[in-house]
Amino acid sequence: MISHFLFIDENNFKDIIKKDLNKIVGLSFKEKCQIIDMISSKKFTNELKFKLKDILKIVSNKELLVLMGKIDNKSLQNEVNYEKKIKDTLATSIEENKSSKRKYIDGGKIDLDYYGNIIVNKYKDIIRKRRKALGFPTTQKRLSDMTPIMHNQVRDIDQIVSKSGRTRYLWFGLVYQITVVEKDGNEGKKYAGMTAQTLKQRWHWYVKTALEKQEHWHYPIIKLIRKVLFDETKYDETDLKIREIDWNWAKINAILEPRFKREVKIICFNSKSLKEEERKYIRKYNLIKDGLNIRAGGEGGHAIDLPMFKIAKMITKGMSLKEMEKIINWVTHTTIWDRINDYWISYENSLLLFLRPMLKLLIISKFELYEINETYNRFMHDTIKTFFEGLSYRQLIDLKEEEWNSLDYEHLSPRTITGQVKYMIPGKILKDLILRNKTAISAIDDPSIEDSLSIYCSDVARQQIVYQIQQQLDYDSWINARRHICGNFIIKNLKNRTIEAKEIYMRIGYDEPSAYTHTTLTQIYFFGLTTEKLKEILQKNPYIEKYIDLKKYIDKLKSKKTKLPKTKIDKLLLRKLKSKDMIQEIIGWSTKDFLKEVKKYYPNFKEAKWIVKAPYIINKFRNISLPYDSNELNKIVIHLGYSNSVKISSIIRDMLFGMGLKDAIALVRYYPGIKTYQDALEKIKELNNFRRLFKAGTSKKETLNKILDIFLKKEFITIKQIANHTGFLKRTIRGYLKDLTSQGILERKILDGNPFWKLKVSKKKLEKLFDDSPIKYPWDDDPSFSLKNKIKPIKDKE
Repeated sequence: MISHFLFIDENNFKDIIKKDLNKIVGLSFKEKCQIIDMISSKKFTNELKFKLKDILKIVSNKELLVLMGKIDNKSLQNEVNYEKKIKDTLATSIEENKSSKRKYIDGGKIDLDYYGNIIVNKYKDIIRKRRKALGFPTTQKRLSDMTPIMHNQVRDIDQIVSKSGRTRYLWFGLVYQITVVEKDGNEGKKYAGMTAQTLKQRWHWYVKTALEKQEHWHYPIIKLIRKVLFDETKYDETDLKIREIDWNWAKINAILEPRFKREVKIICFNSKSLKEEERKYIRKYNLIKDGLNIRAGGEGGHAIDLPMFKIAKMITKGMSLKEMEKIINWVTHTTIWDRINDYWISYENSLLLFLRPMLKLLIISKFELYEINETYNRFMHDTIKTFFEGLSYRQLIDLKEEEWNSLDYEHLSPRTITGQVKYMIPGKILKDLILRNKTAISAIDDPSIEDSLSIYCSDVARQQIVYQIQQQLDYDSWINARRHICGNFIIKNLKNRTIEAKEIYMRIGYDEPSAYTHTTLTQIYFFGLTTEKLKEILQKNPYIEKYIDLKKYIDKLKSKKTKLPKTKIDKLLLRKLKSKDMIQEIIGWSTKDFLKEVKKYYPNFKEAKWIVKAPYIINKFRNISLPYDSNELNKIVIHLGYSNSVKISSIIRDMLFGMGLKDAIALVRYYPGIKTYQDALEKIKELNNFRRLFKAGTSKKETLNKILDIFLKKEFITIKQIANHTGFLKRTIRGYLKDLTSQGILERKILDGNPFWKLKVSKKKLEKLFDDSPIKYPWDDDPSFSLKNKIKPIKDKE
């Protein structure tokens, strides 16, 4: 509807907007002022209309109709229907474009010729634009057949004839002229030649030939170079060298530079025109008679003229140099390599120019990775990551255009393209395999992949399946691949409502009992959502058709939600037992994300429950009436999320390291300082250590007596001294020393790098610790406690 503003009656619209602009609540005061400025101009141009269109995008349909003078319901409904029609047309057009982009050849492989032509033609357009910018004639449509360009036909010839200019403008060769400059500054004789190199490279060849290749010294131009270097300067070869074999090029160039003027006269685009133009130039200026040339031209060992655009198309197809050699059968692959380097700097750079945009085109055309592999007959997973800054196919498939553009870069490491692949599992079969089998182990014996895995043993075959999942489907594991592929299948069938949820899960490899409890499976696949919740989301959001669409929807919800406060987490941990029950009360959170949030405050999920539930239990136990009532204990259990059938004694044993129910109640009542889980833990450890040392059996007491007897005689003692005196092993002694130190009976110190132990308590207190009275808890002799329980050792489960 907003597009209608481009076709409104100008005068009528100005009158309406002056009258009704104040009714529009969707616009700020500043935006209303901008609109007033626009309609105040003498002519309401299309440019102003487009600006106005941008401002009015944010207002509602009804407000737009007010400005257009259409405020009755019928008009409003017509406009809504019109918009819907436009959207439907666009959607259909987009789908048609998507299908038209996907071009296949026989056998179901991608039509690389079609896509290669798109890339090469785009490159040709770039070359044409560059040539036009420098004033090249643009009459020729075929770049390879362009007529030669004369020196005076371009604005800046130096931009073209350099090595980088060859890459940008794709010239083949040059006709150049060398003019001798006499000592008095006047121009002397001239020499013309042709080269498929740059003029700088060609001139370097002349100078080096004059210095080293005696068989060419009779040529006039070479004679003159030698004359300037040696005869005029009176130098010999040693004067022009730095060391015995290295020429002093700085000195040589300084001598020759003022005496030889070098110019590019004609730029040519193929070998035929290069030969012809050299002959014409020599004949036009009579350089055999009046100059330094001795032949008519058009001869010599210039570079071979190759069809470079054809080679560019071969590069888009991922062909190796050997494969190119078979097609261009009159040159070797080394010659092709050399010409690629001449035109595109290096083979790696040619891959950036042609193969990289080709892969981008295939990815944005929504071809599957396995289809790209099968067409190129290579695993292209690593190649794609190399080209696109480490991003994999799955990460690239949904990138926007501006995100694609940000990935451009100039350098590429060698060995980008790997060799051909054998025993490739067809991609469609691989996807079907993942859909039907719960694990890679169960998929090994599938007859559909027997040929592809026949060369592997069973262990290696499983690894090969997982490897091909990564290389062909770009999933990092069997589980991740199954989550996406089965997720797509589940979403499709839940949306269609053709079969029940139980039947859906049975079709993807689950047995009937597992499929019957489908909510648990749905929570595993879909971020903790129940089956009913998933159905509700799919019904409200019809655009969700694939697993990735649902993931984006959940991620969007997560981006809107705030962090879970610790108080909320504690409340859930207190009243619930399982994480899946907890996340049902917080929309948009998966089990994984919730557990990650819990770990910010607690060591792990299990201890988090104990730490939160323990203070509640401690407080209730401290105030419970004695003897305790079982109904009262059941209320405590239910409040913590347990069912009536669970015994509270088993909960206490799990939470408080094996203590019985009666002992646990006695513990918290006898020690009022215990308020938290950590307090209870430390007190129980203290009691356990004391019992283990001093209420032990006869043999352990004797060992302890012998060790402590030495401490009564000496102030500082080492393990070695105790071992020598008692005859015990060091490992036995070390355990006793550790326990005695933790109980505060001994003190450990380091003297001269060696550990020593010293007695901290008096002899009288030490003797008291060895009292042979029965093993008791401290509260057993307290008459205020009516709980009497047979003493059992407390298990120390750290």
